[in-house]
Amino acid sequence: MLYSSATTLFGNPGQAAYVAANQWLEALASHRLANGKVATCMLWGAIDDVGFLARNSQVKEALQQRMGGRALLAKDALAALETALVQGYNNEGVLELDWAALSRFLPTATLPRFADLTQQTGQQPSDKDQSLNIEQMLNELDDETLHEAFIEIIKAELGQILRLSPEKIDSSKSVYDLGLDSLMGVELVVALEARFGVRLTVMAVSENPTLGKLTVRLIEMLKAKSSTNKSELTPTSSLASTATLAQQVNEIVRQHAPEATDNEVQALVSSLHRQETSALKGAEQ
Repeated sequence: MLYSSATTLFGNPGQAAYVAANQWLEALASHRLANGKVATCMLWGAIDDVGFLARNSQVKEALQQRMGGRALLAKDALAALETALVQGYNNEGVLELDWAALSRFLPTATLPRFADLTQQTGQQPSDKDQSLNIEQMLNELDDETLHEAFIEIIKAELGQILRLSPEKIDSSKSVYDLGLDSLMGVELVVALEARFGVRLTVMAVSENPTLGKLTVRLIEMLKAKSSTNKSELTPTSSLASTATLAQQVNEIVRQHAPEATDNEVQALVSSLHRQETSALKGAEQ
């Protein structure tokens, strides 16, 4: 009998090692069954009245908010376990969730595998982001206005996580003084990544704990990203020189096709250079 976690069904930002270890348990159960041995693995959701969550109410509340459903009672979990043993089920997920709430926290929520769940809720996780043109704001707003606009966006995200009205959030106070914990920090990072399109770390939030400092950090990252994207479209930075390209091709040929002649290598270099030039002109147009 193996106890896994329902997080293997969806992923769990910030706990990759935990999810991978549980996925290994599920694979072990499947492997045993395939070899005629006994195995039953259960993928448990949060359980309310026994174990870790029963001893840590704040963590339980955070998980329930994120999942959008209540934690399981032990008696319900045991009933599901009995059914699995009697019916011969394996790797069955047992949990309660609200997909609309859970999908907000999951970067993987827009994958095709979850299309049916998304359709049933009638809500696309990225709907709210489609109307938000961050790039346009960066180009059109002055620094002060941009800073204020970004703070309001972050307040809205933080308010949903902390269950606070954005108007009650003081941008000069540390988010941790407002009640943010480590799990919520991961949720905030995921939400900001979805909103702004830049990859933050929980450490970045720790190093910039006020909304004002976090906003400055986000603007710096976005402007750096925008500058990089623009420079990639210029011939001097994007178009590799013929000499550099030839060196790269020769190295690959030496490893994988040593029988190629010098003329064949030169023809390949010329072809690749023409393709890159053509692609660059298309991007500029």
